[in-house]
Amino acid sequence: GLEAPAAIYYQVSPGFFAALGIRRLTGRDFDAHDASGSPHVAIINQVFARQILRTDQPLGRRFRYRAGPLVEVIGVVEDGRYQALVEDPRPVVFKPILQEYNSTTTMIARSSRAADDVAAEMGQIVAQLDPGLPVYGAGSIRRMLGFALFPNRAAALALGAFGAMALALAATGLYGLVSYSVARRAREIGIRMAIGAGGGDILRVILRRTAALLVIGSAAGGLLAFLGGGLLVSVVYQASPYDPAVFAAVAVTMFVVGIISAWGPATRALRISPVSALKAE
Repeated sequence: GLEAPAAIYYQVSPGFFAALGIRRLTGRDFDAHDASGSPHVAIINQVFARQILRTDQPLGRRFRYRAGPLVEVIGVVEDGRYQALVEDPRPVVFKPILQEYNSTTTMIARSSRAADDVAAEMGQIVAQLDPGLPVYGAGSIRRMLGFALFPNRAAALALGAFGAMALALAATGLYGLVSYSVARRAREIGIRMAIGAGGGDILRVILRRTAALLVIGSAAGGLLAFLGGGLLVSVVYQASPYDPAVFAAVAVTMFVVGIISAWGPATRALRISPVSALKAE
């Protein structure tokens, strides 16, 4: 049989996959017959079948863990996250808990009732079976996931705050830049208006440079975001750093914010008096 020392191992009872909503893709689930003294069996995930067994037909294949007995594959379940939310796909083996003793056990129950009520009732049942058996960490899966997702949510919130600050700084910078450009080109604008240039012509002259800056800045920012996208995946759960829709939305947002920021100084240029501008020079 094949050696599988790199896989993650779990001991589970019949009904575990149904309780957690894990899809079984092929084969059967564990049952009461998979106990001590019966042939050693296991259920694997898709990554285990591909990386360890190297087959798309793993049912009936056998492997061993270190010096343990040969284990036969009786089922395959979908891949999941097992030790971290942002981990790479990993090979996993599930073995019947009745075949291998495990002193640390997590009890999982699916119910339509309130999670706190179910947890309290399960604690009472365990106490009736063995008053000395410690029960800790009881609560809903949603609560458990809240703890696991907290670092990612905090990272997403921090990135969002930094993004909002960057957007505000960009808007402020563009406003100041266009204001400065209008002040420097007051004489040119006055001359254009004196020879008959309309308001639309003046706006196009001023906003054309702003648009060019926005295009160059968006292209540079998009390139940096593309190069650093892998870092986002390791920080934010289920982030998609290379989604074209996200890049397009960011570019459009920057363009709109840039035009809005430049609109005030640009429209003030329309109020420049040609005579005053020429006298100032």
